Amino acid sequence: MIAEWLPLILLFTGYVAGWLLILVDARWLAPNYQKYLENSGQKIVLTRSFLFLFVFWPLTIFIITSSLSPIGQGLVLGIGSVLGWQMWQHQRDVEDFKRYFQLPGKSQLTQRDLKRMTYGWLGLLVIMVLLLIV
Repeated sequence: MIAEWLPLILLFTGYVAGWLLILVDARWLAPNYQKYLENSGQKIVLTRSFLFLFVFWPLTIFIITSSLSPIGQGLVLGIGSVLGWQMWQHQRDVEDFKRYFQLPGKSQLTQRDLKRMTYGWLGLLVIMVLLLIV
């Protein structure tokens, strides 16, 4: 009986681990690796960096389509949903969004760009969930 529910339990465990990874990185890990990073006095959180956001989707597509590990699949879905939620919260203010997600300072983003980015992120997340179900 437990064998039937095991993949779903592992998927949920990975999902929770993804949420916790983002939260733990921002709260406890970031202060520890700040001293090793060169910055201009700005707090850098690696899981909110431009490079992490850029690399996240190819990695997610690979894990969802190629991995048979429900923990790994849940992990990337958990990370993606936290970042999507954070994008949704910060999309109303361009400067706040750029500061929160550590986007390059000279990028000329508009409110419309942020909405497109947020809706695109959430749309890709829905597609990944559908790929997981199928």
